[in-house]
Amino acid sequence: IAWWSGVYVAMLGGTFLFWRISGFIGMEFITRSTTTAYERLYTYVSLHSHTYFSIRFAGSLSNKISNVAEGTDRLLEGLLWQYGMGILS
Repeated sequence: IAWWSGVYVAMLGGTFLFWRISGFIGMEFITRSTTTAYERLYTYVSLHSHTYFSIRFAGSLSNKISNVAEGTDRLLEGLLWQYGMGILS
């Protein structure tokens, strides 16, 4: 019976370790995706002419870019931890 207790404790520890590692990988993925969204959107907007920025408020454009990047964060987080766990289980 002592052997089975050791197996149980080892499996429980492995489960906790896997859970921590998957959380770290998921957050790393979300952080990199959000950073990529910011970079690509700012690169795209910076290619516009000076007239484009004079007609529109630059702060408003920056705010919209931030909203999209943060939305990407919330979308990926929901997919990974709400729907992803349901699919895996």
